[in-house]
Amino acid sequence: MHKLTHVFLSALLALPLISCHDNTGRELSEIRNADAADSVAYLFGRMKAHEYWQYATSDTVYRHRDQIDSYLEGVEDALHAVRDNDPAYNAGRRMGLRLANIMETMKVRYNLDIDKEMVLDGFQYGLRDDYDQDELQVQQDFYEILDRFKAKKEVIDRKEALEAIRKEATLGHYSKISDNLYCRLQKPGEGPKAKRGQQIYAAVDYARINGDDIGIPSPDQMVVGSKGMPEVLITAFCQLSKGGRATFLTSALALFGRRADVMNLEPADPVVVTITLNDIVTEGNGLDSNKLPVIH
Repeated sequence: MHKLTHVFLSALLALPLISCHDNTGRELSEIRNADAADSVAYLFGRMKAHEYWQYATSDTVYRHRDQIDSYLEGVEDALHAVRDNDPAYNAGRRMGLRLANIMETMKVRYNLDIDKEMVLDGFQYGLRDDYDQDELQVQQDFYEILDRFKAKKEVIDRKEALEAIRKEATLGHYSKISDNLYCRLQKPGEGPKAKRGQQIYAAVDYARINGDDIGIPSPDQMVVGSKGMPEVLITAFCQLSKGGRATFLTSALALFGRRADVMNLEPADPVVVTITLNDIVTEGNGLDSNKLPVIH
């Protein structure tokens, strides 16, 4: 019992504490007879609510009132579902929510519609008193089947991504560099273009097609082709000379791979990358491209 409480304590603390009346709340000063404990609870709710706005910064859909109300409804349901003096039930409830969220993610990522009752059957069987499961074998079987769904989804995503950026490139009058990359030159540079292995100084900005900044930090010093640098970004750098500036159009899939969802992007979402190549360091300087900053 103690282990269950310990494992899920952090999840409990992550739940926002919000007083939901008409879903607009009240100022602390408007709450009569609020003592110190009430103030702590109220301010904790205010503090956790800030996390929602941080999330909404990268996905503007969540700025709409209907989405805020839906979020608050989920928070309130979760708060009211907790049972006093029953940590095992509360831990199980939180596990159920985690499973439901994972299932939803898998549906979006892999077009895999998971049967909740099948999940429950597996969970129940795994908790039988007389059953000692082979964890490694279960994991191996799980990922073997999941990989099939991943492969199918990747084919679909790649096709949708190429079509999406092709349409946007036509509308935005971009020139085609490759199926995954289009370019609109804003300022020509001077001298030869950048090459793999060269150290460069550049300003790189990432935005959604509507102009909203994605908020990805980028070092101003890097090596073209360094470990971890997306191939599409390497190709983009190699289109520019010193002093050049261009806007590139690619997809979230080509740029971020499966990490696109971390930035609340769908794989097929077009991404606009604006690059200003400030300087190119000549080759032959002995730089190790694997030890210099990488754009992630």
